[in-house]
Order: sequence, then C-alpha cells, then structure tokens
Amino acid sequence: MHHFFRRVLAGVALISASVSAFGQPVAWQHTVDYTSFPKITRDPSGNIYLVTREAIFGGRQLRVQKINPLGTLIWSSVIERRFGDIDLQYNIREAIYAHDAVYVLYHERAGGGSGTFNFSYARRVNPADGTSVQSASSGSIELEGIAAYNQGLAYVGSIAGNARLFKSGTEGGSLANVTIPGFSRADDIVCQPDGTCFIAASRSNGTVSIIKVDPNDAFTSFDFDIATRTSEQMTRLVLDATANRVYGFGSGYFNGIQTDLDITVYAVNTDGTSPNAAGFGGSLIEEPGAINVVPGGGVVVSHFSDSSTPDSTVVRRLNSSVSQIWSSSIVDAIGGYRRSQAFDADGNLLILDTAPNGLSGLVRVTKKAVSTGTTLLTTLHQLTAPVTLDLLSDPAGNYYCTVNDSVSSHLFRLQPASMDFSSNTLPGGGLVTATITLATAALGDQTWTLASANPSAASVPANVTVANGTTTATFEITTAALAANANIGISARYQGFIMQKTLTLLTPTVNALSISPNVVIGGVNTAGLVTISGKAPAGGKTVNLASSNTAAATVPASVVVPAGATSFGFGITTFGVTANRGVVITATTGAISKTAFFAVNAPSLVSVGMNPSTVKGGLQTAMTVTLDGVAPTGGRSVVIFSGAPAIVFAPASVTVPAGAQFVTQNLNTAAVTSSTNVLIFGTRSGIYKTTTLMVTP
Repeated sequence: MHHFFRRVLAGVALISASVSAFGQPVAWQHTVDYTSFPKITRDPSGNIYLVTREAIFGGRQLRVQKINPLGTLIWSSVIERRFGDIDLQYNIREAIYAHDAVYVLYHERAGGGSGTFNFSYARRVNPADGTSVQSASSGSIELEGIAAYNQGLAYVGSIAGNARLFKSGTEGGSLANVTIPGFSRADDIVCQPDGTCFIAASRSNGTVSIIKVDPNDAFTSFDFDIATRTSEQMTRLVLDATANRVYGFGSGYFNGIQTDLDITVYAVNTDGTSPNAAGFGGSLIEEPGAINVVPGGGVVVSHFSDSSTPDSTVVRRLNSSVSQIWSSSIVDAIGGYRRSQAFDADGNLLILDTAPNGLSGLVRVTKKAVSTGTTLLTTLHQLTAPVTLDLLSDPAGNYYCTVNDSVSSHLFRLQPASMDFSSNTLPGGGLVTATITLATAALGDQTWTLASANPSAASVPANVTVANGTTTATFEITTAALAANANIGISARYQGFIMQKTLTLLTPTVNALSISPNVVIGGVNTAGLVTISGKAPAGGKTVNLASSNTAAATVPASVVVPAGATSFGFGITTFGVTANRGVVITATTGAISKTAFFAVNAPSLVSVGMNPSTVKGGLQTAMTVTLDGVAPTGGRSVVIFSGAPAIVFAPASVTVPAGAQFVTQNLNTAAVTSSTNVLIFGTRSGIYKTTTLMVTP
C-alpha cells in the first residue's frame, strides 16, 4: 500500500532552508530541516497540515505544522517523541482531516522506521493549537488504513496473519476489535457516512477481496482472482459516492513471473453487484502508484515502470468496468506514489513525479485532460535529489506537494503561472500593465480567460494568449477615476487554474500645491494651483483650502477639480499689512494635505510726484505720494521734506489712507524773484523718493 524511503537523520534545527526553483512561479516554500516522510492533508479553509518525522538528540519525534494558504506558519507541534532505542523510528502511514481535527496514523518500526513492526499509533491533533491526544494504539496490530464516517473513525490492519477492523469515536478511546475471517491482511479502508465500510483485503493464497462491513459489523466479501495474475495484493481503495462504486488498486505477477509485476484494478458496486477486475502492464516491473476517482466516470491510476528505458510513469484512465479508455506515458520519470495525483478546478488530472534521466533533481507536475489523456501543461521545479510524496490541489488550481531531499522535507505551493501588475496600488483613471508568466514554455497557444470583479472601475480584455513556446503575455487594465478607494479582483483562468490578484484603485488626493507669484505686496492678488494624484471622478474632486493668516490673505473654502482633470487654479486675495507677513496655504483631501508658503509684504514708497511740476510762486501745486500696495488699517504715513522750506511749504508727513495706494496733498509756495528748483523728499522705512518743483516769479 505504502511506499516509504528510509532516512536516518541527525540534528536539531527546525529552520527554513533555501531550495532553488527552476521555472516559476513557486508561490511559497516551507522547509523543515532534518526531517523525512512528509505527509500533508488540507482542511476546508485551505490550511495545510504537514506531518514530518525528525531525528533529534538520538530520539525520534513526529511534528505537525499548520501552514495557511499564504505560506504562513500558524503553529508547530511535536505530537510524539521517543527516546531510547535509536533503531526504532516512526513510519508515517496516513494523515487525514476529519471531524474538525487532523488524524495521524503511524508505526514505530525497527530498521530506521522501515523494518520490523513494534507499535501502531493514531493521534488526534487539534487544528486550533496543535495539541494532541492519542486516538488509537496497539502493540500487536499493524494499523494500515484510517477512514472517517459520521459517528467516528475506522481503522484496518493485521495481526499474526489475520486482518482486523477497528472502530472508535472521534476522540479516540478503546478500539472495537473485529476479526476479518479468512484474510491475512487489510491495507486500506473507505467508509460511507452511515458507517458502512469497505476494506481492501488479501488472502495468503494470493487472491483479494473488497469486503463490505455494515454498521452492525456484518461482513460481505466480494472476491477477485484474475487468472493471469498470481500473488495478488490489493493495497488501495477509493469510493465513488456519485456512482455508488468502490475501486481497488494493487498488483500481481503476470503468470507467476517474478520480473513481471503488473498493476491490477478491481471494482464493485456498493451493493455487491457488477464486480470487475483487470490487469495492466508490460513485461517489466510495474510499481503501483496512485488511484483517483473520476466522479461517475471510473478512475485514473498511475504506476511506475522501474525497468523500462527510459524510466516512465504510466497514467491510465479506466471506465467503471475498469476497461482502459486511454493510456499515457510520462518518460524520464519516477513517481506515482500514494497521493501523487489530484484534480484541478476543471477536473483536469495532475500528476506529480520526478525526472532523473538527464534532468536530475526536477520535480514535475503534468496536467492532462482526463477525457483524452492529452497533455495540457507541464511545470518543472528544481530541487536537490528530490523524492516526491504527496500532491494536493486547491479549488483555484494551485498544487501543494511534499518533497524529500537529502536532508529536509519541503512543502511547496506551486502554480502553473503567476500574474503581476506594473502597479498594485494607484489612483484610478490610468492604465495598468498586467503580465502572465508561465512556469515553463507553453505547449501550444494558451488562451487565458480574463475577468474583473468590477468592470466599471477596472476593465480587462476578454482573454490574452501566451504564444506557443513562450512564457509571458501582457494585457492592459483600463481603470476609471473613483470617488472612493476600491479593491478590485482581476482574475485569469486557464484549464482549471485560476489566478486572482487584487488591484487597489485610490480616489485621487491632493498631490501638490503651488502659488505664483509667491511674493506680493498686500492688496495685490496672487493665484494658487492645486494638483491631485489622478483624474477627478464624475462630479469632480473637492479640495479644501485654508489660509494660516486671514488678515493677510484669504482663499476659497474649497475648489472642485473638474471630472477628468488633474488640476485647478484659484485666486488668493491679499490685504495691506503693516509689516511683511508669511502665509501658509493648505490644500486638503481626506487625511492628505499639501502646503505652500508665500509672502505678503507691507507697501513701500514708490514715488513722490507734483502736478503741475512748475508753478508760479504764491500759488499751489498738488503732491501725490504713491505706494506699491494698499495701505493697511490705520493708513501708511510717509515723511516729507522740502528742499527750500521758505519757498515750498511741505507738511512733515502725509498718510495714505487704509485701502488706498496713494494720497494727494496741496502744497503752498512763496513768491520768488527768480525761477528756483526745489527738491521734495519722501521717505518710509529707509526708502527715499524725490521730485523737483520749479517755482517761477
């Protein structure tokens, strides 16, 4: 039934080791150093439970780890530890998820775990925290199979050449020991929900049976003896609940030839009708591997031809009468172990093997159309001296496989392809380039179906094609400007594999604020320009504005960047100030703010003028004092000097009124005997301005 590989390992480390991968993508890898016999099972939420055997401090122990679909280790728990006889080690037989728990079935055996039997155990592991309790144990019975039904668990095994059936509750406890008369061993068991169980049993005379045991432990034996096969042994059972049919899988020698071991497949309805059996193989050793039910349509089996040239894994699709529908060989391969087959979301067949001949160290997953056997996809992943054990597939078509290299156990989540975006987070309204990358070159054109969870926000083409012999294809995602942030799933699907990646579209936020000119005299208006991070959505994007000094400058409370635009200008009103002032304008959208600084300066004297500039002595003229901005509250005074105060009578100062830029003041003159030029001075804050008035006789 089982195929195991002896590992006598020493060490204490439990760390993540680097294993290179040929071909991408490997979504993630989890490594447990100095361990062997990795087994996996999966719960309905997609968490993977990895069971490994590790040798540590001269003792042997079993470890269970819970890893979520993203590859994060949730907990790690030692469920069994043995110190003492170093030759006795654990041999992991089964790991299943049932009754909201993980059940691990294992032996303690001599010969490093592969020799003489010593003890059988089953443990129930709590998926919440990894705590465990002993569910079943026996020092004499070699428990080989475990199955769950509504009320509990069933185990099969053998003792002293007699097959046995045992049942227990979900929490374990004493085993109800039922002898299966006339059979030397029982290697596997499947159960219906009501507790009706079917057992793969073998007799010492080389014939086999599928035994039905009803909930009251009444036995019915369905016997098989293929005329051309001797020393038959049935090691695996699968139940097709859709068709109420049970299939057995095993091997036997063709006409007694020890070098011609062929696989055998058996079938019977759950009511005992329509029994069928058939043998398959060539003239070489055919080592049985995996069997999987095609619901309502027979089974798929794989077996390894370990004497062929080159080595190959043979895959066969059989109908419900176990007649062959198709056969396909995967050359340069070893593999086909107990659970190295799975189905993807579209029902395509996945086969895990390794490829040693000329491709040493490659783990390979081959996808085949279950109806025809046509190869749809092959992915390769490089490891060091890998031994493949288990393969699972999730509803999205990812592959989870366990691998043993020379020193460690590895759990991989493998993908036929990956999808990447040129940007994962961006404001709506632009284009995003998406790239699909295959693990290995396409075998023929691959047309991937594309979809968006929100096409109005992010639209994609209907499909994209990865051309034959290439590994990548790109497509554009057209995004729309949004009024609120949104996470949008973009998916690509091809033959049962579904990639989904989240694109985060952001509503635009204020990105920049500028003011030009950024130095003005109070009373001289200036302008601001607000820029947002993307195109404004329908209805526009409101940006709130504020001034740090409303006595010097004011702005609108808000502006609206029009739909489709990325910027909008606004006016800034300034006022006269008594001294130079700095003003900070703030633009805000949500939690994002941008600021810009500008200066509002106090007005300076720019001119002193006369009108008329020539006047007859004794008459008046008008003096105008002008500022470069408006005067602040209280006005702006300017000191005045007359160069000939006896001729031109100037006031000591004049004041430009608040809000005005100039003031006019009449000046009286005195009579003169000759024309005289009189210099008039105006000064404010260190600035001097002059003008000349000619006074004539």
